[in-house]
This record gives sequence, structure tokens and C-alpha cells, in this order.
Amino acid sequence: MFHAAQLFVCKQPFERNPRSKQRYEKAREEAKNVGPDIKQAVQKLKEADDEAENARLDAEDTFEEAERQLSASLAREGARKAIHSWELRMKAIRKAEALAKKAMIANQTL
Repeated sequence: MFHAAQLFVCKQPFERNPRSKQRYEKAREEAKNVGPDIKQAVQKLKEADDEAENARLDAEDTFEEAERQLSASLAREGARKAIHSWELRMKAIRKAEALAKKAMIANQTL
């Protein structure tokens, strides 16, 4: 059920690939039974993961630019960005772990 909730936050079905669209529709149907609090938590988790991914891509771009310019200072900036992106990724992972733990506890009390 958690997987279905993750897919629910996707904003558009996959129009070009019928199989992907079929999986999306199935996940969307399964997500109807997921509570709004879980959907909101998964949305926040997705946003945290997206933020970490964007930070990683920014760090990579900075490293590429540093390599093109042969710039040590730009490489150091890229390293700082990479560390920041790693911290964001760890934060997203901790959120995912907390959400999974909350879901497991909720399933045990049912």
C-alpha cells in the first residue's frame, strides 16, 4: 500500500507508455484507500527527495564547470554543494524511515 501512495503523488499519468499508464492507474486505484495524512506525508517525502536530487545535480554541474575552467575554488564550491546534497539525501532517508515505522506501527495496532 505504501508503494501505491508513493505513486499517487505523481501528477500525470504516463501517456506515451501504455504499460506505465496501466501501472499508474492501478496504483491510483489502490491509493484511494490511503488516508490523507499518509498522502500528505508521502508528498513531503517526495519533495525532500526532489530537493536532494536537485542539489546533487547542481553539485555535478558545478564540478563540470570547475573542470572546464580548471578552477580549484569552483571545485571546492562543488564539494560543498555535494556535501549539502548528501545531507539533504540523509534527511529524506530519515523521513522515509520514520514514515515506514509509523506505517508499521499503525498496521500492528489494527
